Amino acid sequence: MVDLDVRKVKKNIKILEKLEKSSALEIELARKLALIECCGWIEEKMHHMIFNYIDKNIINNDLKETAKKSIRKISFGFRYPEFKEKLIATLGEIEIIKIEKCIKKKTQFDFEHFKQVLSELKNKRDSYAHTYSRIGTMTTHLGFYQLYQKLDDVNKGLKMFQLFVKRRE
Repeated sequence: MVDLDVRKVKKNIKILEKLEKSSALEIELARKLALIECCGWIEEKMHHMIFNYIDKNIINNDLKETAKKSIRKISFGFRYPEFKEKLIATLGEIEIIKIEKCIKKKTQFDFEHFKQVLSELKNKRDSYAHTYSRIGTMTTHLGFYQLYQKLDDVNKGLKMFQLFVKRRE
């Protein structure tokens, strides 16, 4: 089983923060790597949730692998529309509509904020992943504190979805 406890990615980010504070790693590189690490965790967490559902609901191993390959091909990304598309492909559109309604009505969770944070992180990740860091130039990287906050917001949302998905297993 894959261990995707949020504390593990936070530990990795904390290491990068310490390296940056001790000047062992340039601020631009430390923050860029921290963001990429955070976003990689989000993508893995989303797939893990969906793949667990597939593993528990499909008996035939060949069919399981086919379903997982299909999910991987749907889209690369972790904005809410891409995540929702993968959930729909796995659970069905009606189930996802029900889950969204429950989350919006029966919880104190700020669903719109969750979707916004995913988009912000994806946009930042994309802009950093496709460029190299220019050391010594002023860039607007997310600070470590901001990154921890966004990671907490996303983790809360993913836990909420995981709870509702597990109810359908």
